[in-house]
Amino acid sequence: CRKQAITVGGKQRISVKSKQAQNALHHAILKMNAESDEKFYSRPVHIDRAFKQIVNGIKYIIVFKYAPTECQKNFDERLLTKQELDECKVIESSKPLKCRVEVLDKPWLEKSAGTKLEELETSTSRYKLMNK
Repeated sequence: CRKQAITVGGKQRISVKSKQAQNALHHAILKMNAESDEKFYSRPVHIDRAFKQIVNGIKYIIVFKYAPTECQKNFDERLLTKQELDECKVIESSKPLKCRVEVLDKPWLEKSAGTKLEELETSTSRYKLMNK
């Protein structure tokens, strides 16, 4: 088994199927849906690539496509869980949008046994839509 060295500040490509990439994307989508004024939830339809970078924590950089679903938001209730969102059908007539998102993980800020992804850098100004 060959281990790959990680250089501080250097970007390392990771598998889009890795637990790290999936968790980072899940939290980014939750944040996007929470901050969006859209009437319907969006969900990822394809992950193009994923990277991690050691900075003042671990920054995950995910490039993916997402599309609106048939699941309508009820702004008075909680957001959908990952499992519920995965069950939402994508609106067939919609064209997926390409997005680049960064998620910063600071494990030492962990408050519970749950997620370690505490700080999400996914504000509107950080979304980089790359429509083609």
